[in-house]
Amino acid sequence: MESTRAFCGLRRSRSTTSGPGLNLFGSEPTGTHPPVPRLVEKKCSRGFSRYTVRPIIGWRKLHTGIENHKGVNIMNSKVEKALNEQIHAEFFSFYLYLSVAAYFTANHLDGFSHWMRIQAQEELGHAMKLFDYLNERGGKVELLALDSPESEWPSASAAIETALNHERFISQRINDIVDLATAENDHATTVMLHWYVNEQVEEEATADTLFHQVKMVEDSPHGLLMIDRELAGRPAPTEASAEA
Repeated sequence: MESTRAFCGLRRSRSTTSGPGLNLFGSEPTGTHPPVPRLVEKKCSRGFSRYTVRPIIGWRKLHTGIENHKGVNIMNSKVEKALNEQIHAEFFSFYLYLSVAAYFTANHLDGFSHWMRIQAQEELGHAMKLFDYLNERGGKVELLALDSPESEWPSASAAIETALNHERFISQRINDIVDLATAENDHATTVMLHWYVNEQVEEEATADTLFHQVKMVEDSPHGLLMIDRELAGRPAPTEASAEA
């Protein structure tokens, strides 16, 4: 006796002479014998042709062995929480750099504003890189509420110093998560975070240099405009560099 099921031009035949077995479409097995499915030829618009399926090995594991919706191991809960908090911190970085950009626009320093807007885009990319990683590992992304960033500063150097101090704060957070992932034997997260460790070295150095250069010429409008003109030439990040 045979029962058949059609699926996009392919029919699965199953022998039931040996007793009921596992229903591959989700129901609980009702017997001790695994099914013996096979595909029979029936052409369809997607170009399927003849295939033969051998008896399923480990059929009970197929029914119960997947740990989550992507079939990958669930992340360590401590690491998952720390990564969600870091996503929040990176999104706040995006907010902060936009706020600094708005401050410079209001003060007619469009080159500074341009540089800060591009930096904001980079911070958004950092957040999304963690967002995608957490999803790929089967973790749960939890987006937290963002506070309003600071929006007024007494001088250009003060605004940049705020960005510099924030980069130092982010660096410490990244280092703490690396320590946590190492302690929890989460090797994949440890390796992934090496990119952020290296990135933060560059971010801090760039912000520190800009801060000290602006501090030196702050009493000279001509010097400030020269830096403004130089910052206006910063190129926007490409998709390839954002994914590096």
